[in-house]
Amino acid sequence: MCRLRRFVGAGARHAHSDMLTAAEVPHAWRTLCMHSREPMKQGRTSFLHGFVWTGISTALSAALGLGSGVASARVLGPDGRGELATVFMYMSIATLIGILGLDQATAYLTGKRPEEEKGIVRAGMVLAFVLSTIQAALLITCGRMLLPADRLHLARAVLLVAPALIPMCICQVFSAADQGAFRFRRRAAFFLAQPGTYFVAAVAIWYSGSPVVLWFVVAFLGGHTLTLLLRVLHRASTLCGGLPSTHHMATLLLLGLRLHAPQLAWIAILKLDMVVGVYCLPTGELGLYVVAMSIALTQKLVLEAFASVSFAKLSRERSPDRADAMLLRHFRVAQVLHTLVLLALLVMSGFLLRIGFGAAFAAAAWPTYFLLVSWSLLSLSALLDRGLRALGHIVPGILAFVLAAAVLVLVGFALVPRYGVEGLAAVHLLASLCALTTLVSALICLRRVPAAELLGLRIQTFRDMLDAARTIFR
Repeated sequence: MCRLRRFVGAGARHAHSDMLTAAEVPHAWRTLCMHSREPMKQGRTSFLHGFVWTGISTALSAALGLGSGVASARVLGPDGRGELATVFMYMSIATLIGILGLDQATAYLTGKRPEEEKGIVRAGMVLAFVLSTIQAALLITCGRMLLPADRLHLARAVLLVAPALIPMCICQVFSAADQGAFRFRRRAAFFLAQPGTYFVAAVAIWYSGSPVVLWFVVAFLGGHTLTLLLRVLHRASTLCGGLPSTHHMATLLLLGLRLHAPQLAWIAILKLDMVVGVYCLPTGELGLYVVAMSIALTQKLVLEAFASVSFAKLSRERSPDRADAMLLRHFRVAQVLHTLVLLALLVMSGFLLRIGFGAAFAAAAWPTYFLLVSWSLLSLSALLDRGLRALGHIVPGILAFVLAAAVLVLVGFALVPRYGVEGLAAVHLLASLCALTTLVSALICLRRVPAAELLGLRIQTFRDMLDAARTIFR
């Protein structure tokens, strides 16, 4: 129990890792790097190997997601795209609970105890199956009651999408085991199975000219089911190794809860705007918002690698003064990168809307501009939150994202019915600004940093960018 307490407490510092990005560096590896100089070269090589493969899979997944988004928008139009977003929104609500951090716990324990990997995976699978089955049953039971009155015809689609929770959650455990064992090439291949299948199906539906939301739901369910089938066939020996032990199950559950709780506020930020949109916007305007968000999120994927490597580097730094200087340098460089990417996307967004999604989505221009700026600020907030977590400050990020979530819900439900899709995008921008302001204030107060040192848009930052990049990957 004492040993469990030690690694549960240590795991809390890793609790903000995004399980679909290069931030998925096992805490066991980072702990090893912090306390031993001998394996640093090998650990660094493994990290860069994982970083490359995770970056490739994330970029390909983003491209496939954008392509399937264009296909669904083209065939469904704004109203149909809004209806599809309504169906998937209930899946997003379920992910607030998810598998209670079992994926992160599996990754951590697999890296910590590689000889017990098979038992850990079996225990994680059983727990994931139980939790996802309960959530799917609740969604099937309550889905119709949660739908807005003008969208009750989507009840069958909600019933069909609910079972996708089961293969999706079980596959997260398999993926986490590959992460913990640093099998990033294998993980990347399986990670692309679902978005690849959905993209092919979406393009096929587009060419068939069948504007039916249910077909996209079937494609979504089929993609996750196929991925689980491939995973099971690949890990058949693990599944046939006997029943999972109660010790592994209890350890995974306790550690998962410990890791998952601090992330709920951040996950809520990613989901609550859609909740406000579903209940306050007509389906046509909701479709416009979804398309605007799909364009805005591309910068998050582009800049996620920088934030992830920064987090890993800060986690290994043992000198408080050097860690503070490193965080400031990374934050200043990130401001320059965010500004460059933001300006590029602002210029390109009109082209993407007209040529990619079609003239029917031209009205999404202003929401796209608002959301591009909003996600630039929110990405900077995530960088600061990870940096503060790496330095041992967990609470500021939780407070910042709880405040932002409160702004999204309270201000959103008050203003969106009157101001429509532009109002929802503006509220999202306000929430992101609140989160960044809170984290900047926390950095100034907790680390005694002069406010002037935070400004990155200056000549010296450009001079330091190459040195900073070499420092991060050193």
